Amino acid sequence: MRSIIWSQTLALVLAAQTFDAHQGQPPPQVFRGRIALVPVDVRVVDRAGDPVRDLTRDDFTILENGVRQTISHFEIVDRTGPAAPEAREPSREAAALGASAPRNFVIVLGRGRLQGPAKGFDAVRTFLNRLSVPPDRVAVAAYDRISELTTDREAVLRLIARYRQRYERIEALLDHWFRGLTVVYGAIEPPPSVQALIDDVFDAPGLPASRSLAVVPPTEVMSEDERDVLFGNLFGKRDDGSRRGFIYNAAARQDLEKLHAAVEYLRYIDGEKHVVLISWEGLVNIETFMTERLTRLAADARVTLSVIHTGGIATSWLRSGKTVIFQGPSWDQLWANADSRTMADETGGITSIYAYADKTLDRVDRATRFEYLLGYYPQDSKTDTGFRHITVEVRRPGVTVLYRHGYYARPDERASDRRESVAAARIASAGAYPAVLDDLPVELSASVVKPSKAGAWEVEARVRIAPASIAFSDAGGRHIASLDVALFVGASDTRTIGELRTRVDLKLSPDNYARTMRDGVIFTGRVTATARPRHVKAVVYDYRGDRLGSALVDIR
Repeated sequence: MRSIIWSQTLALVLAAQTFDAHQGQPPPQVFRGRIALVPVDVRVVDRAGDPVRDLTRDDFTILENGVRQTISHFEIVDRTGPAAPEAREPSREAAALGASAPRNFVIVLGRGRLQGPAKGFDAVRTFLNRLSVPPDRVAVAAYDRISELTTDREAVLRLIARYRQRYERIEALLDHWFRGLTVVYGAIEPPPSVQALIDDVFDAPGLPASRSLAVVPPTEVMSEDERDVLFGNLFGKRDDGSRRGFIYNAAARQDLEKLHAAVEYLRYIDGEKHVVLISWEGLVNIETFMTERLTRLAADARVTLSVIHTGGIATSWLRSGKTVIFQGPSWDQLWANADSRTMADETGGITSIYAYADKTLDRVDRATRFEYLLGYYPQDSKTDTGFRHITVEVRRPGVTVLYRHGYYARPDERASDRRESVAAARIASAGAYPAVLDDLPVELSASVVKPSKAGAWEVEARVRIAPASIAFSDAGGRHIASLDVALFVGASDTRTIGELRTRVDLKLSPDNYARTMRDGVIFTGRVTATARPRHVKAVVYDYRGDRLGSALVDIR
C-alpha cells in the first residue's frame, strides 16, 4: 500500500503586510475515549406507506451485532400535524442529534434518459411542489456539479427544467465519448467541449449557487487497493481500478461517484439527510463490494439512499439463425436491481424498480415526515473503526421499518472540532479528485529550492487565491476570513512524499483589504520531500463559504 509520508519540517512564509496568519500545522485529528450515544432514525410505515404514529419506547428493540441494547433515548419527530401521544419539544440531546432540524434532500440525476416510462422528471417536479418550503432544503447533483442546499423551491424547479431541456444532447455526446478507448483507460471526466455544456446548465441567473462535485470516502474504511487508487489520484494519475476488473461501466461509475459525493456532502449537515437517485437502470456492472461500501458509508453518515429506476422493464435477446428470442432482464440488470434494493434497505431508503416515480417519491415524502429518534450507548463501547450492524425490531405486525443498519465504531465526533472535521473531509475530497477545482480559483507555482540533506528535498510553492470568491465577514472594522490550505508533493510514481497543512486567518484593515482584492491572497509554503519531487498539488478550503479550489503543477 502506498502511504502518505508526513513532512516533519514545515515552513510557511506569508505576506505579513497583507494579513495576519495563524501559522504552523494543526495537530492531527486524534479522538480518544469511547463511543457516545448512537442515534438511530426509525420510520415505521403501514401497508399504505403512511407513518405509524402511536408507538412507544416499549414497542422497539435494538440489537447491535446481535446483542440487545438498552434504549437510552426516545424522541418523536413529527412533521405531519397533530403530535403523537409521546410527542414533545425535542430535548437538548435530541436537538444536538438533529431532531428539530429540517429535512435535507439531494436529488441525484443519474446518467441516461430519466423521463422514461416511469416519468422521472414529472415526478421530481411534483415532489418539489409538495415539500414544505421552508424549512425543507433541496440540492441537485448532476454530472460533476451540485447545487447548494436551498429552501428556494422555485430556483430548484428552474434548474430541473433547464437540465431537462439540455441533458439529452449532453448524454448523446458523453455516450459517444465513452464508447472509445477513453473509458478503457479509466478516465471518466467529460471533454472540455461537453464540460462547457454541463457548466451552462448550472450557471444561469435565477438558479441556486453550485459547485464542482468531488469526494473521497474516509480512508480508514477503504481497502488497500482502494487506498492505492486514492493516492494515485492526488496527482491526476487517474486509476479507479477498472483495469484490475473492479468496474467498467462509465455511466454507472459516474453515478457511483455522484452518490459518494452526495453522502459526504451531507455528512456534517444538521437534520434529516436523504439522497434520491433518479437513474435509467441503476448501477449496472458495478462490483457489489463497491455498492456495499457506499451503503455502509451512507448508513454511517445517517444518510438514506432511495433509488428510482425510470427505464421500465429491461429485456435481453438471443439470436438463433433468423429467429430472435426475447428474454427478461439480463443478469447484469438483475444484479443492479438487487444492489438498488440493498442500498435502500440498509440505509432506510425506498426503492422503485418497475413503478411510476411519482408514487415512490410520494412514499419518500410521507415516510420522512414522521420518525422515532432512538439512541443507545453500546455495551461494547470500544472504538475499533469496524462496521457494527444494527437491527431494529418493532412490536407491531404488518408494518415496514426503515432505519440505518449500521455504523462505523468511531469515537464521538460531536466532541471534536467540527470545522476541523469538515475541512479535513473537504480537503481530502479535493486532493483525491484528479481534476482541478475552480470554485475558489487558485494559481500555483513550485520549484525545488535545494536538497536539504541526504535523501530529502525542499520544495517551495507559491499559491495565489482569487479574493473575490472568499467569504469575508466584517468585525470591528476589519475584513475577516479563514482558509485551510494543504500542499501535497508527489514522486514520479504518484507516491505522496511530503505534505503541508495549515490555516490562514485573514484580519484585514480597509487598506490591506483593498490591496488584497487587487493582488489576491498570496503565500509561500515550504515542504520537505523524502524523494525527488515531480508534482505539487495545492488545495484551499474556505469553511465559511464552503468552497474548494485546487491547482496542480509538475516540477521539471
